[in-house]
Amino acid sequence: MAKPKPKSKAKPKVKPKAKSKVKPKPKTKSKPKAKPKVKPKARPKSKPMAKPKAKPKHWLAGKEFATKDDVRTSIQEWMDSKPAGFWVKGIVELPNRWAKVVEYEGDYFPDE
Repeated sequence: MAKPKPKSKAKPKVKPKAKSKVKPKPKTKSKPKAKPKVKPKARPKSKPMAKPKAKPKHWLAGKEFATKDDVRTSIQEWMDSKPAGFWVKGIVELPNRWAKVVEYEGDYFPDE
């Protein structure tokens, strides 16, 4: 029979495991990185815009008169509120406006 070999105290040769370059992700949830705060450009502060009060389209809208004198007074106030150029412009435009009425034979026509 063959003699058994004596046991040596040397460790057997084992290839070392390859080190992984990828690090495992931590199991805890991390907060996303905050975006840097960008300050808006400086601009002058202004008052908040308020809606303008709606004016009646016609100067008589919503008015009530008790007497003829109240009507006359209101008409006179309206006429006094208009600048002189308002009356001049209206008179100068009359010939053109009348020509347009004649052209359309008195029918309605589109405003321009």
